[in-house]
Amino acid sequence: MKGLSSFVLPDHSVVKRDIIRPEELRQPDYLKNYDRRTVFYDCFRVGRELVFIAPPLLNLKDELLAALQKAAGGHARLRYFARDRTAEIRLKTRAERLEVPFGGVTQTIIPQVTDYPLFAGRRVMLTQSKNNDPQWIADSFQFHAKNHGANALLIYDNNSDRYTPTELEAVLKNRFPGDVMKVVDWQFPFGAVGGPHKKWDSDFSPYGVLNHARFRYLAKARSVLQGDIDELVLAEDGNRSVFSAAERSLFGFIIFGGHWICEATTREETQPRRHCDFVHVAAQPDVFNTPKWCAAPWRIWHGSQWKIHSIANSRGSQHHTPKFGIRHFRAITSWRADRAITRPIQTDDRIDQALVEAMARAGLFQEVNDAPT
Repeated sequence: MKGLSSFVLPDHSVVKRDIIRPEELRQPDYLKNYDRRTVFYDCFRVGRELVFIAPPLLNLKDELLAALQKAAGGHARLRYFARDRTAEIRLKTRAERLEVPFGGVTQTIIPQVTDYPLFAGRRVMLTQSKNNDPQWIADSFQFHAKNHGANALLIYDNNSDRYTPTELEAVLKNRFPGDVMKVVDWQFPFGAVGGPHKKWDSDFSPYGVLNHARFRYLAKARSVLQGDIDELVLAEDGNRSVFSAAERSLFGFIIFGGHWICEATTREETQPRRHCDFVHVAAQPDVFNTPKWCAAPWRIWHGSQWKIHSIANSRGSQHHTPKFGIRHFRAITSWRADRAITRPIQTDDRIDQALVEAMARAGLFQEVNDAPT
């Protein structure tokens, strides 16, 4: 993977990560999707330390930590942080190259450099994506740029086969030449999802992404909005910036929920769908319980963790603000077949007027059609 210094055990390795979920709680595809071979995702330098971002080490921990110290000369200071579904290792060394003996193989690791200057002082959208339409990605960024002041986009592309990360990045840079566009080639298994027992313990990759983004790219960003391409954030009490609110917040971050946007549309199914084709909510909006967050990295202490739906181990992590809300689009996604279905507008559907106004400010209707009334 270009731009990452990773360590993945070969298929034939006798050493593999232990399986953590009891057999009786595994869905049929659990073992197929479980990541047993990724030792660490990346190694990069931060000051005098090398930082390794990894999945949970479990049974690999003792041997790997010993191997890293040996590779650094045997007496290097090492710090280890176990987090939910991800791990972080910090090794104090001036070495510019490590020969890491582990699992019966020796891996040459040349540490990457941190990309702090790229995002320093920027208001960054952070997202994970697989095969999302580049137009959807562009629309999402344009919406948050015009309504909230986003001026940088950091995407972790997880095994897309519709385009390469380089091709996607080129499209976005061409569309937004004045802003920072970065696509990370992240070719690791997503992991096993919760399954029928809703046991969320084995989806390592998305947690590794957030840990990696935090410490390699975004430590000096002004603020970061974490979410998905099918989610647009609105100010519920006027045209306010979610980034500004996070920067000024009591705890250095804000957390907010939202509601679903119906798959109702008048657009012809033969035409490519866009966010602005979907502006209706049910008479009683369908609320979802998976919040997202916006944070100022420089105000978040190291012992906390950036998670999908919270900033864990931080004061204020249970406080959700009503001042911002997500509009979650049922019909905009690349990985859920059941969300590819649209339906006609029904009599009890109503237009989400705040969403329409925000889309109009972003100029999205001008590219497609007139705004609904």
